[in-house]
Amino acid sequence: MWSLPRCSFALFTSLVLLLPHGLSCLQKPGTTYDAPLKNFSLVIPELPFGTKVQKTNTEDTGMLSCLGAAGDVRRIDYQRFPPDFTPPSDSTAVRMFAQGALQSMLAANPGTILGEEALQIDGQDAWFAMVTFFKAARSVDASGQRLDATRGVLVFARNGFAYSLHVERGAPWHLDAALAKELLTTFYQGITFH
Repeated sequence: MWSLPRCSFALFTSLVLLLPHGLSCLQKPGTTYDAPLKNFSLVIPELPFGTKVQKTNTEDTGMLSCLGAAGDVRRIDYQRFPPDFTPPSDSTAVRMFAQGALQSMLAANPGTILGEEALQIDGQDAWFAMVTFFKAARSVDASGQRLDATRGVLVFARNGFAYSLHVERGAPWHLDAALAKELLTTFYQGITFH
């Protein structure tokens, strides 16, 4: 059995918890973003009504968020594992790691897990969840109150890093599990891991 050191797990989950508040960058849809930690590159997606890109990173963590003007979100959070840490490699370890990360997300951003399940992506274990974060959407109602954000989240480990991918549809579009998996798969396929 493995466990991520508490301080590293807390750092990863605190990074994952960041709602899109990173620094804006001039990256345009269709261009390639190269992560500063040299762990991945991806093609910036074109989202409805324009895409704004925000990013933040430290020497071991980072986040890239692509925000559509209508409230759509495509986001990747990542953290380098400590050198003496063995990343989760089987489905049980991935599930435990991912469920811990999801519970930490919900501790900082109140919400509920609507459903979760193990997935195979590129022949490797990953964990998928549908999560509603209360009053966390970029969209607002007629009184200006933020709406609940329903996101598809995919948690996995690759090449010494922990990752979480997030997808969200802007109002009034509905995001169900099937569509979330499709959007996450498309987002994932646009990433090259190094």
